[in-house]
Amino acid sequence: MTNPELDRDLASFFRTKRDTVARWVRRHLPSQVDADDVVQEVFASAWQSLAHFRAEGQLSTWLFVIAHRKARYVRRAALRERAELTGHLGVFDGVPDEDPGADEKFEWQETLSILDAAFIRLREPHREVILRVYMEGESTQEVADALGISPTNVGVRLFRARRALAEEVSRTGKKRTSRPAR
Repeated sequence: MTNPELDRDLASFFRTKRDTVARWVRRHLPSQVDADDVVQEVFASAWQSLAHFRAEGQLSTWLFVIAHRKARYVRRAALRERAELTGHLGVFDGVPDEDPGADEKFEWQETLSILDAAFIRLREPHREVILRVYMEGESTQEVADALGISPTNVGVRLFRARRALAEEVSRTGKKRTSRPAR
């Protein structure tokens, strides 16, 4: 196929199958915002790499491979952000290897599950400051401006939020490990 034919095929696929790709991506990512971004990245990446597409394959297969890779990258980035956050709490050191064994995978998932359960129980001001600083990467000044408080107050809230989260993680972890065996 010539490039104009591929361009038309990709444009047609975008119009007819964008929702299908979006549903697939949403099933593989926890955040709607991340999913929307990934769908845009999939089609932008495909458009930029169109010259490398081997015409003996299906365009749809190629796009879903791109979607899979983009979604996997976003999931790994989220794991690294969580690992950074848990590292600040002293809960867990590092991110699992690329191909962790079943035990390591279970421990990692259990750690993230405990962290999520503890995070949900934090007061809203604590959740907000943790999200803005560690997940969204905002500076202390940006958080202060957004919340209408001083940068010093942001630092105090962040300190208290990390301490409260560490306490919740400890409580949640103790509850889970003290469950009777079935």
